[in-house]
Amino acid sequence: MPCTCAEIVAATQDGDKFVSPTGVLFSQVTLVGLIRSVNESATRIDYEVDDYTGPSVLVKQFIDDDARFESSAESGGCRTLRELTYIRVYGHVRSFQGDINVVAFKAFPVTDMNEITCHILETIYVRMLHAKVASSQTKEDTVPKDSITNSTTNIRGLTALQSQVLSCVRAALDDNGATVSQICEKLRGVPEKQIRDDLDFLSAEGHVYSTVDDNHFRVTEK
Repeated sequence: MPCTCAEIVAATQDGDKFVSPTGVLFSQVTLVGLIRSVNESATRIDYEVDDYTGPSVLVKQFIDDDARFESSAESGGCRTLRELTYIRVYGHVRSFQGDINVVAFKAFPVTDMNEITCHILETIYVRMLHAKVASSQTKEDTVPKDSITNSTTNIRGLTALQSQVLSCVRAALDDNGATVSQICEKLRGVPEKQIRDDLDFLSAEGHVYSTVDDNHFRVTEK
């Protein structure tokens, strides 16, 4: 998930994940910024990374981890990067005693300044996509439930209920997809067996597929 320093610092913890002020859920992030300071010890290297969006973020590199920093685009070593160097970081967001930091499993210096612009555009795109999905989900929640089974739709030859089930799956934000219980909650009054039958039909037609188990589904295409 592409993120800015401001989003990471302002995020609130939700279990093993974090929620940004805009409602985006993340745990693994990629960050691009300028190294303001470097603190090296026997077990790790700490980088203070600043991308000019807010407070800087502490990035921790544990030297004895299997997943180490790449010191350059050509080298796979663990050489310490210098201050005032632009760096791209891939890592997990962690919170310790109220302070949020990033534990990196991969990082390397930015050699092409276009990468900074690209990262900003990626971050904006993900937030706009999240806002669009959230807006679509809100509209679906306002559809009268008793009108679902009383009409049909010509879109892709699906019934109204099948289309509604497909919309619920499409609106899922979790990487594992929408659960059957979540769909039942949205389509109150519709028997779970009917929803499962429609999911089986949508799966057979190639519209959705199961992910981690038979209770989680994602759409084939967004």
